[in-house]
Amino acid sequence: MLGYKVRWVSILFFVWLIPTTFIFHRFWGIDAAQVQAQQINFLKNVSIMGAFLLLFGFGPGAYSLDRR
Repeated sequence: MLGYKVRWVSILFFVWLIPTTFIFHRFWGIDAAQVQAQQINFLKNVSIMGAFLLLFGFGPGAYSLDRR
């Protein structure tokens, strides 16, 4: 929230989400009734990982504690 150590925290959460996504949202090996819900959650986690990569690449905003 305050923008302290944004790059390190974002890469930490990115690395944490990789195994979490593949362990808990395996939409390719379940019955047909749950495929759509698990695929949506899988793709949600992939988009969150992309947001963490953007935070890592561009860093915190102008008003964060890291900039001061």
